[in-house]
Amino acid sequence: MGGGLAFLTKKSFNPANWSNQRQVWEAKQNAASEQRRVAEREAQLKREREEEDLARAIGGNSEGGRKQLAFKYEAGKSRV
Repeated sequence: MGGGLAFLTKKSFNPANWSNQRQVWEAKQNAASEQRRVAEREAQLKREREEEDLARAIGGNSEGGRKQLAFKYEAGKSRV
């Protein structure tokens, strides 16, 4: 009779199915985007820590409490 497994090409879990390939591609793109976002945030935190350490080493604390609230206003700027 032949074609014993031909019905598998019509199944939703078939990896050769175009919609499945698209879903995998989108998932990989989202994962890569998330990884870039996390790396960017880690780099930003590292820079901020270095700036704070440098400010402490110099002994200047002229900003006072402003630095503690600065993150709230910076987050609003990046979303716009």
